[in-house]
Amino acid sequence: FEKILEDEEEHIDWLETEQFFEQVKKKGVPDLFALTGLLTSFPMVQTLCEAIKLRFPASKIVVGGRICVMEPRFVFDNIQTDFIIQGEGEIGMIQLIRELENQTENFEDVEGLSYRDSEGHVQSNGEAEPVKQISDYPIPYERFDMGKYIRLCNIQSPNVPSINILSSRGCPYSCTFCNNSKGKKRVRYYK
Repeated sequence: FEKILEDEEEHIDWLETEQFFEQVKKKGVPDLFALTGLLTSFPMVQTLCEAIKLRFPASKIVVGGRICVMEPRFVFDNIQTDFIIQGEGEIGMIQLIRELENQTENFEDVEGLSYRDSEGHVQSNGEAEPVKQISDYPIPYERFDMGKYIRLCNIQSPNVPSINILSSRGCPYSCTFCNNSKGKKRVRYYK
């Protein structure tokens, strides 16, 4: 896991699916693919997981993000994934990687994890708690070629090259249609 954090070559930029798979083959097939998505990206995540399992059947897949607010059994029945992390996944992802590295597969204590047990039954550890200090998990902007992400057609400044940055997580509002409006998601700021 430490190698992943230190090796800048592990970040594969936006690519078409076949180009992505060629890059993966060149670098060596990973033990674990991690994907995230919104509910609106369900068909894309579904297709990508199927393609990964077809090409790299020995690799494990973990899916996180807002796509996982649905019942875990529904996700497992419709997406070829080995694991789901519900809620904020920074801590659970580290715990999952450690369990896979140690080959202990003691998944019961992994925050936010859902998985199939040895009998194929879906087990869920519930949704992970929000990270209290999001600054403990900074986004490594310096590891990305930001020039590739700057767009002239940005809605906020259509005539000036710009990019959005994350300065906080959460929302102060209580919209009735939002599954995060139950008071447990307070606003937290990067320091």
